[in-house]
Amino acid sequence: MIDYETLIDTLIRRDSTAASIGSEYDTELVRTLPALVYRLVGDGQQANANGLWTVVLTANVHGAPSDAWRIVSELYDAVHAWPAPLSTGVVAGVGYVHLVTDADMPSRQPTSPVGGNTGVQYQASWTLLLCDL
Repeated sequence: MIDYETLIDTLIRRDSTAASIGSEYDTELVRTLPALVYRLVGDGQQANANGLWTVVLTANVHGAPSDAWRIVSELYDAVHAWPAPLSTGVVAGVGYVHLVTDADMPSRQPTSPVGGNTGVQYQASWTLLLCDL
C-alpha cells in the first residue's frame, strides 16, 4: 500500500512558498499567514490494479488577498507538473504522481469579517492517480 500522505506532504512542502503548511489535522497551523491547509482522501486501488491508487487532494489557502491567490496559483501549477512529461512528482522510496485531474479550480471561499478579518481563503482540489515504488 502506498504512503500517500508522505508522498503528497513531501511534494507540497517542496513546491509551496506558503509561510505555514500542513494537513487539516495540524491544529497549530494557521498562526502564520499565508497558510496552506490540505486534506487527503484515499479512494483505494484503481480497478484492482497493483500499485495504482486514487487520492483526492483539497487545498485551502488563507492569507491576504494577493498572497493567498499567489500561493494557490503556484500550487495549481506545481500539482500539474507532478505527472509526466515533467515528472516532478516523484518521492524516492514512496511513489509518484501518474495523473492529475482537476476536481475544482481555485476559487475564493466565503470568509467572515468578524474581529476585523481582512484575509481571504481560496480552495482547489484535484484527483490524483498515484503509483507506488
